[in-house]
Amino acid sequence: METTNQPVDQWRETLEKILQYYADLPYTYGDVITYLIISAVNFLIYNYRPNAQIHIEIINQKLWLN
Repeated sequence: METTNQPVDQWRETLEKILQYYADLPYTYGDVITYLIISAVNFLIYNYRPNAQIHIEIINQKLWLN
């Protein structure tokens, strides 16, 4: 039985895999710490140095890139 959330659930899984891949990449220079923070509706990659981030949010069954 399909649910209406299935496409969003698939995107959530795909985003988690892609963002985890990028969070695990080592920086070629400098001591950079990268965090991947995931909640039910938010995905955030945060670099401690330099201060950079990618934020994706699920609102009303749509993905929003901030």
